[in-house]
Amino acid sequence: MFEMTASMAMWAEGKAQDVLKCPAALVPFLGRGEGYITPADGKAVRDWVDGGGKVDETAERYRHRLQSVSEQGVDVVRQSWAKTPPEVQKVLGAGFLDQLLASAKAHEEARSPAHADNDNLENLNDQIMGEGGGNE
Repeated sequence: MFEMTASMAMWAEGKAQDVLKCPAALVPFLGRGEGYITPADGKAVRDWVDGGGKVDETAERYRHRLQSVSEQGVDVVRQSWAKTPPEVQKVLGAGFLDQLLASAKAHEEARSPAHADNDNLENLNDQIMGEGGGNE
């Protein structure tokens, strides 16, 4: 599984962004939601990456597991977080949990009746094949 540290959709030729996920340390550079991302912002992100410390392997395993269940919804995330050892919760932090819950909520909203058209995308290949798009 590939993990993205920050994720956003950009609008208005890059001048506006809908931030989906952004670590607190990067919010001043990537999480503003409006205004162009500048070369100085890019340099600040690079400096942040270069300043990274030693990785806690146990916390990272839990981080990946928790992220992988976010698509199953808020309840599953909360249950999984409750099963995470307190020392790992502390390393991951409340900000991580907030991001995880936001991601889970976004997954739930994408599956909601208001986004019924998105449900059809899950079976796009089946739809195409059923409409004569296959090699019969």
